[in-house]
Amino acid sequence: MATALFDDLTRTDPKPARQAESSFAFLNRVDQPFWARVRDAHEDWFREYTGDRRDLRARFRSSAPEQHFGAWWELYLFTLFTRLGFVVETHPKLADVSRRPDFRLRRDDDSFLVEAMYVQSGLAGERRSGAREAWVVDPINALEHPNFFVGLSFDHAGTVRPGTAEVVAGITDWLDGLNPDRAGDYERRTFTAKDWKFTLTAFPVKPEARARRRDGLIGIHSPVSGWVQDAGQLRKSLRGKAQKYGTPSEPFLLAPLMMSGFADTEDVAEALLGDDAVRISLSEAYQPVPIRRGNGFWVSEHGIRGTRISGLLVGSGLQPWSLVSVLPALWLNPFATHPLLASLPFQTNSWDAEGVFREGAPSAHAADVLGLPADWPGPEAPFPRVDRDASESASR
Repeated sequence: MATALFDDLTRTDPKPARQAESSFAFLNRVDQPFWARVRDAHEDWFREYTGDRRDLRARFRSSAPEQHFGAWWELYLFTLFTRLGFVVETHPKLADVSRRPDFRLRRDDDSFLVEAMYVQSGLAGERRSGAREAWVVDPINALEHPNFFVGLSFDHAGTVRPGTAEVVAGITDWLDGLNPDRAGDYERRTFTAKDWKFTLTAFPVKPEARARRRDGLIGIHSPVSGWVQDAGQLRKSLRGKAQKYGTPSEPFLLAPLMMSGFADTEDVAEALLGDDAVRISLSEAYQPVPIRRGNGFWVSEHGIRGTRISGLLVGSGLQPWSLVSVLPALWLNPFATHPLLASLPFQTNSWDAEGVFREGAPSAHAADVLGLPADWPGPEAPFPRVDRDASESASR
């Protein structure tokens, strides 16, 4: 029987998440008061959840981000609207389609539908993959050495997963053979594992810090990079959802959880109204005119569209441990067949009859709505203070 989200076990590992570690696996094993409060809050929410608890629990415990965060987002929205005084009906039946949205919300005379969505980051890198690179990063970072930490750079990012022993082969022996009190050309070496090729640079730890505990062997790691296309990613996801629920006879919100750390207000506006562009007229001395391309979810080159969707409730910057930092933002569709009229405490973005954008501030704080302390899940830091002397020595 699905009685709890997390395992009932004695936790002894206080370390931060490893690169290849799933969000659930990390939350399930990390041993710190900060993270225990995160687990406790979600267990409380799960006990109140009135939908299919077995299904939600299975998805929440998944290592796949879209499953785990999708389930978490549904649990969050259920709790959020319950705290706002709504009666939440899970997976209500609609008149003309077999598919069921996640929620119907009722409060006094208000009633509307909500469908939760998970929107992956719009980072589009052609040659780098953080998930694959974790095959190399995590085994190296699990090593310990009293005299050195290392910088890691990838000469060639492979596609075949190497074994742990193959990744770390020779690294400790190489570091053991170096003199931490003498700088020289020996500090860098290239290693291979399957079709991977990577270079490590050894940085000596200051003598007075060599006996102290450090968190991982890697001190410097080149990040994954690429073009950010969050607006396009959101637009694609909205189009995939909008047609699945027929033509509801009541207001209908799509609620995307945007996982990108770069997503902002302009990305959502571009997804809905079209990408920002510049038109240059050859007949007007090349004067640039800002325009929007006709590729928006609500406004396209063929005119108004998406009128069955009353608005978006966008979660950005929200994680299971950042609940009190921000509430979702509401984006109202000025062209909706069934406008959303319910009074909600969220930042509300809309357009007036002249097409002027209006941004309304939230009328409540997330901590107050959810009934959590303002410094939750603190007050202490998420992890014990880690000595930084090793990292600082790299700049000497």
